[in-house]
Amino acid sequence: MTRGRTNKPAGESHYRAVLTEDIVRAMRADYRPYAFSVAKCAKKHNVPFKAARAAITRETWAHVK
Repeated sequence: MTRGRTNKPAGESHYRAVLTEDIVRAMRADYRPYAFSVAKCAKKHNVPFKAARAAITRETWAHVK
């Protein structure tokens, strides 16, 4: 019986990763509420909106400082 104790790849090493740590850092630096939106960040870095929003709000890529 497994209890979720597997070594899952995270970040860039995951096979479906769209972002890189450098892109995540750049988007978080660019993002300013009401001035430079998530949609503008996604468009600037050429990534999907949902991936950009999740990375900026730290739903994903929380390990990146």
